[in-house]
Parts: sequence; structure tokens; C-alpha cells
Amino acid sequence: ALKAGTTNITVTTKEGGYAATCALIVINEEEVTPYVPDTSDTNIYQITTANLNEGTYDSSKDEYTFSVSKNYKQIYVNVPDKTIILELNGVTLENSENSPIYVEDCDTIEISAKKSTTNNIKDTRAAYVTDQPGQGKGAIFVNNGDLKLKGTGTLNINAGYLNGIHGKDDVK
Repeated sequence: ALKAGTTNITVTTKEGGYAATCALIVINEEEVTPYVPDTSDTNIYQITTANLNEGTYDSSKDEYTFSVSKNYKQIYVNVPDKTIILELNGVTLENSENSPIYVEDCDTIEISAKKSTTNNIKDTRAAYVTDQPGQGKGAIFVNNGDLKLKGTGTLNINAGYLNGIHGKDDVK
């Protein structure tokens, strides 16, 4: 992309029987205001350098496990130069205020859907119109770091605001 803007891309099959249109929005990332979650909100699970070894953390694997027993509205990650694994075991993350999974900074974030589970990431914000300060641009938003999706379970992503997955680096 050469500059910020919006366009529509339409693709039609060679036979002409099927067509699809997708909106492409290019954002000037220099204008993005960093997001800092409310530390008193217990519905936001924060993984930061300060609390790296707390909660559901397994230090032998750098892994956090989330199960149906506690469904947060957001998982927020800010651990520069660290690989973090989020093991999803039948969870629903639903957020109407920001990205349900918001990664500010890490080396790699791995999101794994555990075998035989269904996991739901629901971004229920109003549809994107213009940049809003501190808003993640996807249901899964990775500002800095690689994203790896893995596991044999089901991961449903519903994106009401903008993208299902939005990352600046590698997405695998």
C-alpha cells in the first residue's frame, strides 16, 4: 500500500457464475494511539512483564490455559521479546469495547484450540468507520509480534468492527 485509503476488490470466477467483493482499508499506522487496559477490570486477563508468572501460567511451556470456567472479555498481552502460548479449552471471549485478543507486543503469540473444543472470539463493536484511538483493528489484534494459530479444536472468529485477524508481522 502506498497511502491510507479505502477501496473495494471484486473477484469473479472465470465462468462468471460467482463473484465476491471485499473492502480493503489501508490505515496509516503512525497515527495509532497505544491502548492500555484498565488494570482494575477483572474481565480483562493481562499478561505483562510485571505479572508474567501469575494465574494460569505454566512456566515450563510459556503457556496460559483458558477454560470455560472463566470467560474474559479480553486477553491483553504485552511481553516484548517473549513467546506466549494461549491454550483455549472451550472458551468464549466477547468484547464490545475493543479486540477480544489484543497483543501490544511480544516475539510470538501462539493461539491453540484444544482438541475436541469449540472456542469463540467475538468482536461485537459497531462496524469500523474511522480510526478510533487505542482500538485494535481485529477480533485478534497483534500490534507487534508473529501470530501462529494451531490446534485441532475449533476456533470461531466473529468480527463486527473490522478484521477477524489483524497483524503487522507474520501470521501462520
